[in-house]
Amino acid sequence: MAPPLAVVAPLGLAPLFAIAAVAALAMFAIAGHWPAMSRGFVWVIAAFIAWSGVTAIWAIDPMLALRGWLPITATAAGGVILLGAAAALNPQQRNRIGVVLLYGFLAALCLLFLEAASALAAERSIAERILGREIPWAYFNRATTAMALLAWPAAIVLARRRGIYWAAGLLLASFLIFTRFGSRAALLGMLVGGVVFALAFWRPRAATLAPAVLVALVVTAPLLPRLPVLENLSERRDINVSIYQRAAIWQFAAAKIAERPVLGWGLNASRIIPGGREKIGEMAELMPLHPHNAPLQWWLELGGVGALLGAALLAFAIRAIAAMDPSPLGPAAGAGLFTASFVISSISYGIWQGWWMAALWLAAVFMAIVAESRRPAEEPKSSVP
Repeated sequence: MAPPLAVVAPLGLAPLFAIAAVAALAMFAIAGHWPAMSRGFVWVIAAFIAWSGVTAIWAIDPMLALRGWLPITATAAGGVILLGAAAALNPQQRNRIGVVLLYGFLAALCLLFLEAASALAAERSIAERILGREIPWAYFNRATTAMALLAWPAAIVLARRRGIYWAAGLLLASFLIFTRFGSRAALLGMLVGGVVFALAFWRPRAATLAPAVLVALVVTAPLLPRLPVLENLSERRDINVSIYQRAAIWQFAAAKIAERPVLGWGLNASRIIPGGREKIGEMAELMPLHPHNAPLQWWLELGGVGALLGAALLAFAIRAIAAMDPSPLGPAAGAGLFTASFVISSISYGIWQGWWMAALWLAAVFMAIVAESRRPAEEPKSSVP
């Protein structure tokens, strides 16, 4: 259901994710056994969640921080449960889920294609006729962004059934269809992810090297907005060009991070950060609810402590990529998904948005399902790297 739902009602990914996690938890409870998880991963994600809650003590609005902390905690718990469920699947179950995911993705891609074609061929597109009103250019931003993540596990399934060229064709077709919609973040994520995918398929070591470079960017995130190129862009006030607005937002976020570099301003403080309501031009604000950059949001709200814990979580994702099947296909697609997710999260959306957290977790879970991990014969089937 995830790909079609991502197109029709992307905000519905959050309740779909919750239903799947509760169902998996119930099945584990009925079976009376629980999958083994990497203790390091569990401890780091627990520390990240705990630290996020602790920042409410010094947050600008403690109640706002706590209200945001509850869904973040629930989502993280659901993600851990579903990763455990993925690890417990046998090869037949993995294959069955992968095939259905591929069919769902192709159906969702057809929906987007029909919408794009109808917008070109008719006075009103299919969506406009259904909704009975004109829809804005950015209406399908969330849809194409979520699909830009789900494309990677779907591509693995197709590659194993038809070959690598079919998988590359699926990624290319997805990219071309996405160009008919408004999300530059989805396009840039797929483009950079595609480059990393090709590089990692050609040189397998790049599957972990490229994501490791991105993790290093998390640690140095507050310094990047001070690069001359971004400083020059931030001085331009044409808000119709999104990169100018983003550069100004990132400059402001970096300045606020410098005021509280270790502990941060508290969870969800981006919404009410002092000075954030100052205008860029006539309409846009210096901090429109969040920095549109996950690493900067971690630094701004959770400080250097939270940012380092976030980088540690990403390091576990790289470890999982390295443990995928011995062929270059799994690690390469894992690196492509990691890169696409990082790029999109670095230029768009608040990292705490429920539908976006659900989309990221679902993509990771599907990748864990379709990209069989290497396991020694004596290792329990339910362990997760």
